[in-house]
Amino acid sequence: MNTNLSALLATYHSLRSQHQQLVLATIVETMGSTYRKAGARMLITPDAEYFGLLGGGCFEADLLAHAQEVFQNQHSKIVFYDMRAPDDEIWGLGLGCNGAVRILLQLFSTGDPQNPLTLIENALTEKQNCVLFTICESEEKGLPNESNFLLQFRDDEVVSAPTNWPSEYLQLVKRTWQSGKSLFSETGSSEHSASVFSSQITPPFHLLIIGAGPDAAPIVKIAKLLGWEISIVDYREAFLNQAEFSEVDNLILSTPEQLVESLNLQRIDAIVLMTHKIEYDERYLRSLTETTASYIGLLGPIARRERLLDQLGDDRKLIQERIFGPVGLDLGGELPEEIALSLIAEIQSVLHKRDGASLNSKSQPLHPETDFGHDDLYALILAAGGAKRFGGLKQLIEYEGTSLLRRSILTASSIVGERIKVVLGARARKVKRDIDTLKAGIVINERWEDGMATSLQAGIEALPDECNGILLILCDQARINADHLQQLLDQWLNDKSKIIASEYAGTRGAPAIIPRHAFQSIMKLHGDKGAKSIIESKAAEVILVNMPAGEFDVDTQDDYMALLSEE
Repeated sequence: MNTNLSALLATYHSLRSQHQQLVLATIVETMGSTYRKAGARMLITPDAEYFGLLGGGCFEADLLAHAQEVFQNQHSKIVFYDMRAPDDEIWGLGLGCNGAVRILLQLFSTGDPQNPLTLIENALTEKQNCVLFTICESEEKGLPNESNFLLQFRDDEVVSAPTNWPSEYLQLVKRTWQSGKSLFSETGSSEHSASVFSSQITPPFHLLIIGAGPDAAPIVKIAKLLGWEISIVDYREAFLNQAEFSEVDNLILSTPEQLVESLNLQRIDAIVLMTHKIEYDERYLRSLTETTASYIGLLGPIARRERLLDQLGDDRKLIQERIFGPVGLDLGGELPEEIALSLIAEIQSVLHKRDGASLNSKSQPLHPETDFGHDDLYALILAAGGAKRFGGLKQLIEYEGTSLLRRSILTASSIVGERIKVVLGARARKVKRDIDTLKAGIVINERWEDGMATSLQAGIEALPDECNGILLILCDQARINADHLQQLLDQWLNDKSKIIASEYAGTRGAPAIIPRHAFQSIMKLHGDKGAKSIIESKAAEVILVNMPAGEFDVDTQDDYMALLSEE
């Protein structure tokens, strides 16, 4: 089953003549290790057929059942799968992939020109990077549920955004554009809330093969399987007219000297030169000196590569850092298909800026959720209280398939990785069992009954010397997600000397980022005074981030019931 976006659009073309409505299932948020990441999509029909994969077969059958409800109720919905517990603890689905996913099941009309797949197709046709913005759930007037917007950028500014958009939407779109990452956010106030999803739509990689010999056929087959756009150039017309090239997007008859006029070389990502005639390879290579392609592959041994580059004279320096030859990763094998596999694997690694090494040797996460550059920031999660008003250990109550404390740790890990300290107090042994499988440092505060100040201080005392700031999180702020924490981080990276605090309901407080120079003030606190008192006393050093989601916390059983009613 092909799961790339180009293949999904081809499937959509065949389905829209058969169905008036379809459901587009889109991963909008992930936590931990998951089969696919945010932005992955699959199509579901009213007769329970699906095209694409989101969970590698883990939860697709269950997802189909939810999709049928969407068709019946005529309303989109969001579902959440938590695969971080042992297999037999997850609703009998047999999961256990050590991650969690939030999936939007979006009902749309195939005849609607503003449906998400038609907008994606428009972006790919224009061959421009765009951002697709979807309002998943909304109570805002004029911004209805299931609305989709395709936004283009000019000079890093969004073009043609609706005039009535909240500023939070524009900020999310800009962050998506700048980071290239899909982002899910819950915005608004307690009276008017919304959940939105923003993802960058990028045209497929464009591969240029120069030389239409028989060994190009397996390269074409693998590249098409990946959804790449393919152009083949040859100076011999008969070579281009082969059945094996029926799926090629562009077949171009061109001499080396005509190449610049025959094809826009600025829209090529990778080039393989394989005429098997050194004279023509040399002439074509000379035409490629101004291409922006990241990969230029030359078949043959090192001596042949150097001979071709030497013929360029001073122009050699224009492309030599992007030249690869002999081509391919060292996978073994000598058949054309085996060579094609190693060649495409090398191109894939170059275009994705990876080293092509075995994943078995990796010690770091394969899909870091955020860019690094903040290795001196640690998350400090306070979970020591006895929760007398709640009447039990609210750290362990379940929300979206996991405990509040586990949810806080996993959310924090998407921002700071494993640099997390969790402060426990009341019934610490029981609480610790809930998070034993997670990678977080445990700090036991024996004085937790003396007030929040002692938990803050215990956490700070456990931090390593290289820590220059803490991302302070309260596990009962259940509406806070990774996007909210990222907003704080973005501000802190601009000025690490400032306190970055959340602002909501006329107050300011956690989640917040507190730099090391404020730690001394924290160590002087007493009783139930926490970070809020530091934020208020150092107002001139504080940058505020509007965060309505921070207003809600689980203090009572009624709060918990209100939270569950939102699932």
